[in-house]
Amino acid sequence: MEDYDLLLRAGVRSISTNVEQRLEQQQNPKSFIVSNNYPNPFNGGTTLKIEVLRPNYYTVQIVNIRGRIVKNILLSRYLSGPQELFWDGKDDVGNDVPSGVYFAHITSGDQMLQIKLSLIR
Repeated sequence: MEDYDLLLRAGVRSISTNVEQRLEQQQNPKSFIVSNNYPNPFNGGTTLKIEVLRPNYYTVQIVNIRGRIVKNILLSRYLSGPQELFWDGKDDVGNDVPSGVYFAHITSGDQMLQIKLSLIR
């Protein structure tokens, strides 16, 4: 028991936590990390930053508050590293979408993240 208490005071508990986190990441590895878009709210356009952790195919769709896809930004394979995508506030046909709340759905494999975009005209 004393040895266990000594290990806890020495910070060994944090090592086991790191091991648990690594095991979780191996079982459910993330393909990417998304930062908030900027500017937000926006008028003319906004930039999405994606940090690609594993090379894979990615889709990015802009969806309105009703869940309708208004813009398919990309379906592409990216290598690891930072990526920036720009949305100009237009739909797939090239028409300006109205002011409102939109969501960017970023998908790769079984991972999907969304970020909220506020467009003000």
